[in-house]
Amino acid sequence: AIITSMMEQVCYEYKMESPISVTMLNERTMEFVLSLSYDRLNPTEEEAALKCYENIMLKAEALGFTQYRMSTLSNFS
Repeated sequence: AIITSMMEQVCYEYKMESPISVTMLNERTMEFVLSLSYDRLNPTEEEAALKCYENIMLKAEALGFTQYRMSTLSNFS
């Protein structure tokens, strides 16, 4: 799927581990959950994770994928 490919590409750019979970909610709706694994005590990794998250959310929105839950970090538009 285009969304998983985009997520994998962005995570690769930021050197983030990126397990992606996909759940079929009904015949036309899927839920994607991406978890970023990093060391919160390492400022470099934390900054990369935040940039990765922001990049993924902006690209997903540009592709027409909407968020159904907002993170407190989602106020970057």
